[in-house]
Amino acid sequence: MRLGNRCSISKKVYAVSGTSNAVDVAGVDNELDEQRLLKGIELKRDMEINLLSNTAYDATSSTASARKNAGLPAYITNADVSGIGGYTIGSGTGATAWNLAGATIRALTLTILNAAMKAAYVDGGKPKLLMLSPDQKVIFSGLAFSSTAGGVQIRYNMNQVRPAALIGAVETWQSDFGAVDVVVNVQFASDTSFLNQTAFLIDPRYVDVPFLRPFMVEPLAKTGDADPEHVLAEYTLRVGAPNAHAFIPKLAS
Repeated sequence: MRLGNRCSISKKVYAVSGTSNAVDVAGVDNELDEQRLLKGIELKRDMEINLLSNTAYDATSSTASARKNAGLPAYITNADVSGIGGYTIGSGTGATAWNLAGATIRALTLTILNAAMKAAYVDGGKPKLLMLSPDQKVIFSGLAFSSTAGGVQIRYNMNQVRPAALIGAVETWQSDFGAVDVVVNVQFASDTSFLNQTAFLIDPRYVDVPFLRPFMVEPLAKTGDADPEHVLAEYTLRVGAPNAHAFIPKLAS
């Protein structure tokens, strides 16, 4: 079966008055260029949250329902859901998302992580990236220093020239199925509870973000004494092998 998705159009609108363009602002050569930069950063943040959200694609293009892409969870069926109950699994095609409204949360453990990792590995995947929210990253690092962590060993080669440092973070997880980079994603803490309660195991070989229209700046109709513009992109999420990934929802923070 050939998987598909839909393109989303994301944009940020801004305007700079004639006065702001004329005055000399400390640290800013051109206020309009400054707004283009700031709104571009905001747009990338919104796009990242959109691409990782638990949403199905929508092919409709109307004023009532804009066309939108499916997020990564809508393509993943490998997930550890032990102990949460009350959920409905997504189709794995992007057409339907997971329904986790009735599920209960549980604490992150190495047992849960290994179960999700194993599911992806058995299906041919080799996840190399564990993506966590700031809350879950702190919990994950704490597992390594817990007496019940399961024999995790941390080694740090200390430069003798510098003073000793207390290491309280884990950047690489040596799982039973290969080494995994552990990455904290600050965007997970800035939007929905779903992202803050979810861990993703990603095989970078089988996921990317193609653009139909790359980032562009377009002027809008002038109204009054201001120069309005928007920065816009049309893009989607492409998942080549859904079973190569896994995710773990409903984690206590």
